[in-house]
Formats: sequence, C-alpha cells, structure tokens
Amino acid sequence: MSGLFPVAPRVAEVVQAVVIALSPEWCSRERAPRCHAGGGPVWIAVALGAVSLVLDLVTPSGGERLAWAPIGFLMLVSGVVVATGKATRKRTVAPT
Repeated sequence: MSGLFPVAPRVAEVVQAVVIALSPEWCSRERAPRCHAGGGPVWIAVALGAVSLVLDLVTPSGGERLAWAPIGFLMLVSGVVVATGKATRKRTVAPT
C-alpha cells in the first residue's frame, strides 16, 4: 500500500468540509426559517454527519472507532437538535 488516500475519499472529505463550513451561513439569523424541521440545507449537514458516524463505526481501526464514534454521535445528535428546532427557546426579558 502506498499510503495515499484514493481519490473518492478525498473528494468526499472536501465536499463534507464545504458543507460543514457553509452550514452556519445557511442557518444565519436572517435565514433561520430554513433551519427548522421540514427542510432546509441544514439537513444536508445532518445527513453527512450520519454517514460519517456509520463509517466511523464500521472502520477496521479500533483506535479510530474508539476515538471518533462518540464524537460523531454527539455531533449528529447536536445537528438533529438544531435542525429540528428543539434547541430554540423563548427568551424572556426581566422587568427593570
């Protein structure tokens, strides 16, 4: 084995990096309605997180699985919470 990553995984990593990098822009305050349940680009990031978790769980490397599976799980759960709007709460202003 030459130690080089095949082309397909490299392309997949670049696509995933771009999607994750653009996720905050897609869900900015001005575009917040697109980030709630029922659709929106945020679900692309959640789907990539799910695929990433599955791949972390099936990797032959025990160390990689031990290190990245819990992190991938937490990232996936966080993404689902944000995408479904479960993290939003009403802010109340205390009377002055």
